[in-house]
Amino acid sequence: RNGASNSQVRMELFWVSGDNSAYWWRHAMLNAVLFLPCGGSLALIGGRKRLTLLQSILTGMMISTFVELIQLVFHLGQCDINDILFNTLGTAAGFGCVKLFMRENSDSGERT
Repeated sequence: RNGASNSQVRMELFWVSGDNSAYWWRHAMLNAVLFLPCGGSLALIGGRKRLTLLQSILTGMMISTFVELIQLVFHLGQCDINDILFNTLGTAAGFGCVKLFMRENSDSGERT
């Protein structure tokens, strides 16, 4: 979505209207997919004392909020609360996928 000099902040959760619903859901899912690597990376960092799911979710939320604020200040896109929500969900999903993969590999005797 392009920004504009008079861009607004969208604070409506799940803004869907008629013909735009397919576009909206595609945009929401792309936001989640964009943050999958963020969650996966957060699951892997930290050495012996790895981050918890809650810490990773909060970190992903802070990163997403920072990105949205940059978009707002510099008019680089639309600042949307839904983007923060779906980016955070993507972070959680990426974290969960990596943890699941690590657990499966450790159960089969392989080293990760």
